[in-house]
This record gives sequence, structure tokens and C-alpha cells, in this order.
Amino acid sequence: MNKAARSALEDVNSVIFMVEALEWTAEDELVLGCVQNLNCPVFLLVNKVDKVKNKEQLLPYLSMVAQKMQFAEIIPCIAIHGTQVQIIEQKVFAVLPECPFFFENDAVTDKPLKFRLAEIIREKLTRVLSAELPYALSVEIEKITEAETQLVINAIIWVERQSQKAIVIGKRGAQLKEIGRQARLEMNHMLKTSVHLELWVKVRENWSDNIRALHELGY
Repeated sequence: MNKAARSALEDVNSVIFMVEALEWTAEDELVLGCVQNLNCPVFLLVNKVDKVKNKEQLLPYLSMVAQKMQFAEIIPCIAIHGTQVQIIEQKVFAVLPECPFFFENDAVTDKPLKFRLAEIIREKLTRVLSAELPYALSVEIEKITEAETQLVINAIIWVERQSQKAIVIGKRGAQLKEIGRQARLEMNHMLKTSVHLELWVKVRENWSDNIRALHELGY
């Protein structure tokens, strides 16, 4: 997954590098190594500045990170409240070059149907579970069957531990039921037909560190 993320850096026009206020971790240093030699603007976002009780600490921190590399700009923000987010968008848009369209005007996506359906379910998982969302979570569309009056879609939600399975299902299945309801409504709209969605939550230990499992799940 990290390799896929690094390879994406070869074909971008700008990068948003986000860190947490007053924090600079080994992981941040690793990301810095990936972006510091890029031939495009790199914007450093310093998030969660509202968590800094003593604002006098912020200026030395900003000065410290400014020494790390020549950032296009360092922008303090509070992402959860949207503070400065619009400024970030404006800064990025300003450095993007005009280019020809990569796809035809009527092209919706270049991804296959199973991928799009899995992404709908994954989005609903993110929205419903919010802060409880397990980090290692993936969706696999197992089967799509055409019935007389509807489309039957069978999907598996993969997690890595039994405790994560309980989070996704929720008390008496309430979480999973709501996730399925929201996903089914969007699928109805996208496919212009009635959808019957069946969801299962299964445990596959350490799938995110298993190359074979990643390939099977489409990564």
C-alpha cells in the first residue's frame, strides 16, 4: 500500500502534506523523504491547532518545520471544523496547470462495477462508524445476480480482528443494518433498478500485511 502511494507521487502537480500541531514523528520524517525532491509545490498543513493550549508554542514549531524543506506554504488549520480548508483549496487550484481532458465528456468512471459498488459500501461504513471505524477494513463484492425484479448483490466486509467485527455489526446488528440501508439506496439510484444487498462481516487476520490477500481484494 505504501509502495502504491509513493508511486502516485511521480505524476502529481502538487502535494498536501499534513502533520499534527506540535508533533513531528518518525512517520512524518519518512513522508518528508518521499516529497522533498519532488518538482512540484508541497503544501504543509499543520492540523489541530485548536488543541494547542499555549499558542506561544506554535510559532517555534512552525519555524522548526519550515527548516525541514522549502514548502510552497505552511498553513495552520482545523480540518474537523473546516477552518482554513477553503484557503487550502484555493492555494492548490492556483498552482494546477491547465491540461486537456483525460476522458470523454460523458465518461463517468474508468473503474469496473464491482469496484464502484464496494466503494459505496466502504463510504457508508466510514460515515456510520465514524470514529469507531477499524483501520484495516475492506469490502469485496462476492457475487452479483440478476433476479426477476431486482439485482442481488452479495458483499463481504473484511476486518482483521473479532473485536472489529463486533464494531461493524453493532448492537443487535444495528450498525450493519444502517450501513446496508444507506448503501442499498445509493445503489438503487446509481443502477436505476431495485437492489437487494446482502452483507457479511468476516475476519481475515493481518490481511493488510499479506501481499496475496491484498491482490485478492483488488489492491
